[in-house]
Amino acid sequence: MDMFSAFIGILHAQIDALANRTNLILAGRRTAMGDSAIRIGYWLDMAPQFWTNLQTQYGLALAEHSVGATIRALRTVVGVEQSEREKHWA
Repeated sequence: MDMFSAFIGILHAQIDALANRTNLILAGRRTAMGDSAIRIGYWLDMAPQFWTNLQTQYGLALAEHSVGATIRALRTVVGVEQSEREKHWA
């Protein structure tokens, strides 16, 4: 057994979490939600916000990569004339 596998085995046991859930989080195929962030953060003596912020940054980077250019091509409220805004919000 390699060091990483041993670490993961200890992690699962110590934080009382399902092995599959933790494996998916570490593989980047599942998000680290509040419960997991608290468990991992507590075990590693780190703020759970580190894990949720890391997840958020990763999600934003993926979204920027996949749809960022499309979104930036949309008009913003700053680029819409006052009269046109009033039509849509009246």
